[in-house]
Amino acid sequence: MQLAKQVEINEDQSPLPDKVIGELHNSNPTEAALIASTLPEAQRAQLAAFCYKRKHLSHLAIMIAASCQRQQLISAMGPAGEALFNQSRDPERAIRELREAAGETARKAISLATFGNKAKNFADDSSDKSQNTVVSLRR
Repeated sequence: MQLAKQVEINEDQSPLPDKVIGELHNSNPTEAALIASTLPEAQRAQLAAFCYKRKHLSHLAIMIAASCQRQQLISAMGPAGEALFNQSRDPERAIRELREAAGETARKAISLATFGNKAKNFADDSSDKSQNTVVSLRR
């Protein structure tokens, strides 16, 4: 019972309903910033703090923080608010650095192997065999 109380105390409460958090999670960073722009600044700062604490939402935190004042972020996050504010001044760079740190660099193009003439010969051989093969199902 006491453990359950500790979990409740330590659980970070979302500043928005779960449905809105889900919409933010499924949107691209620009759409997320537009959704967040409808909120009061104090709530935007809390939302940025909420997202920043979650690795899979940290890119959204940067975009949302771009619309917040430094003091609001510091008020919502403490010293980390200063860092988020600085990152949000150049969001494209900050998001790129987050992805690189996570190993999500641009994917290289994949080249597929080709068989060249062997594939053509194989196709030619198989078509010849199919024309010469007769199967009888009657006895």
